Amino acid sequence: MNLRVALRGGAIVLILVVGFVAGLYVDQAYPEYVPYIGHRSTSRIDLTQVQEAARLIQADYVDSNVDPKKLSHGTVQGLVSSLGDPYTIYFDPEQYKRLQQSYQGKYTGIGIYLSFGTGYPAITKASRPTRRPLSSRDLKGPRSR
Repeated sequence: MNLRVALRGGAIVLILVVGFVAGLYVDQAYPEYVPYIGHRSTSRIDLTQVQEAARLIQADYVDSNVDPKKLSHGTVQGLVSSLGDPYTIYFDPEQYKRLQQSYQGKYTGIGIYLSFGTGYPAITKASRPTRRPLSSRDLKGPRSR
């Protein structure tokens, strides 16, 4: 009796393990046949025209030095701009890098970093040693201390 229960339990565990491993294999080997269970959009974007256009450009365009990355970024730029939303913008990696640098405020000139946290410029730190430490009194304008 105990042997029969043990064999039945072992068979169930074996079936579950084989099913799990088979599911992982099918998901990796044939992802197009496994339904995506996450967020589903009610409208799907048909990218066959985009893929066909990219294939034709790479195969038949006069200039053989077509940059695939430039094509990809242009495609995404077109998708985003087709939304017609002036507040939705796509930045390619180089543009994004420049944007991040502009937000960091790491500009040198007279050797200071400015922050505008209170609405007025304040010196947060010097970028290089100076003869005397800079302070907020060195700024001309309202509420200089």
